[in-house]
Amino acid sequence: MTVWMHLGFIFLVLLGGLKGISRELYESADIDGAGNISQFWHITLPMLSPVLFFSSVVTMISSIQAFGQFNIMTKGGPADSTNVVVYELYREAFVNFQFGTASAMAMILFMAILLLTIIQFALGEKKVFYQ
Repeated sequence: MTVWMHLGFIFLVLLGGLKGISRELYESADIDGAGNISQFWHITLPMLSPVLFFSSVVTMISSIQAFGQFNIMTKGGPADSTNVVVYELYREAFVNFQFGTASAMAMILFMAILLLTIIQFALGEKKVFYQ
């Protein structure tokens, strides 16, 4: 369900990135004799790298913060088998009324997302080609 939920957004972002690639680049590659695969690897992929990087960061963050799907479909699942951090945070705060514990869990979740985003920027930013 999460994949389908995010697929439309990612599709629109990638489509916008594809529309932003200059047609002249492909025309120059055609004149030079580059084939379709060569054009994809040397023009399309490098020019889409900022869009792909943005999509990967946003998808990673939204996947960690998934709540609605689990709340609607399983409510944590049988014997907490589909329980995730955000749903547990919700239950701790609004079912058990342990707001201090829930706040601490939210801060730990924030730090984890921040750390993963920093790692993603450190590893992925070098491979992003800006025109």
